[in-house]
Amino acid sequence: MIFFAPAKLNLYLHITGKRPDGYHLLDSLVAFTDIGDELSVEPADNFSLRIKGPFAKQLEDRESPENNLVTRMAKQAAALFQKPLNIQAILTKNLPLGAGLGGGSTDAAAMLRALLLHWKIEPDPNTLDELLLDLGTDLPACFKSTPLRMRGIGEKIQSVPPLPAPLFIVLAYPAKHSDTASVYRNLSSSFIPEIRMPKAFGTVQDFTGFLQSCGNDLTPGAIKGTPEISEALDAMERQPGALLTRMSGSGSSCFSLFEKEEAAQKAASNIARENPSWWVKQGRIAALTV
Repeated sequence: MIFFAPAKLNLYLHITGKRPDGYHLLDSLVAFTDIGDELSVEPADNFSLRIKGPFAKQLEDRESPENNLVTRMAKQAAALFQKPLNIQAILTKNLPLGAGLGGGSTDAAAMLRALLLHWKIEPDPNTLDELLLDLGTDLPACFKSTPLRMRGIGEKIQSVPPLPAPLFIVLAYPAKHSDTASVYRNLSSSFIPEIRMPKAFGTVQDFTGFLQSCGNDLTPGAIKGTPEISEALDAMERQPGALLTRMSGSGSSCFSLFEKEEAAQKAASNIARENPSWWVKQGRIAALTV
């Protein structure tokens, strides 16, 4: 069985406050793409996880397969549901790390989907949420992998009006990762209130117009630590047909939205040619189908 772990995009990300324990409160519209990692799972006597793909070494240099988020999800799920961890898994790591695309979280969510199907169980939503939140505040959203609004510290999710479709994207990672902790340390102490979400997003032009009125509050702090983000934003904004260009999450990946697939394809080709060391991909916004 093969399970897709899509890249997560923060179409806007506002910081609305800070808790006494130091966690920042956010308001973000997230969507998922047809670009991502893949998790292959087969029955086996014992659990194993092998990592391959263009960013396998980057992941293994950061943490061993025995300690990464995918393995931790597998072990905690097996303990919680009292099930045998009798699978072998192969993670094809296509997404860069430290890129603001939620790769680790969507990989862990894919592992949980795989195990629930393998064990043929359907836990109640509250039990699932507790498991997901224990491993990451964005995991409930990544488990659903459909457009959502995230609030609180990311753990509060709610549905949003349908996004206009098709909505084409270009992703660019400028070959330098962004350190999330440093980005938050560089964050301004001023906060903004939560926005009023439209009842409908309308056309692609209407939707990108709404997004233009929003932003990503983490961008200045991320650029301070990783100036290459500014270069990526500039390169992407110059592309014909780009309706919106923005950094995702805490960086360092940036994205542009397009109404026409041909324009997105040409933009991706131009950016990759001008910046051969960057990771550049073209795709579309897509809700996950299991």
